[in-house]
Amino acid sequence: NTTIGVGVYISGNNTVAPGAAAVDAQARVIGCAKTAVTSPAPVEVVSLGPVAGALSGATANTPYYLGSAGTPVLYAALVGGDRTVRLGFVKNATDLEVRIHDYGKKSS
Repeated sequence: NTTIGVGVYISGNNTVAPGAAAVDAQARVIGCAKTAVTSPAPVEVVSLGPVAGALSGATANTPYYLGSAGTPVLYAALVGGDRTVRLGFVKNATDLEVRIHDYGKKSS
């Protein structure tokens, strides 16, 4: 299952699954889910560009990162040792502009 804006990766059985900053293999995101789906339905993935409705009450130009269960979070929400994967930047209060960048592990 995925929700809008969740960072996703390709799992071992070649399906798309929500990523997780605390698990290296799951932090290798390929993009963000464009729609919410219930497994095993296909999901459209955005690897570069906007995802409408991914956020709520966000501030423009703020970077968002891969959090637990793939959810976009602010940098402060990451735990030491989490993989720091920027999903993108806030376009407006509700939309995420996807521009993935993997910075490696967050120091404590």
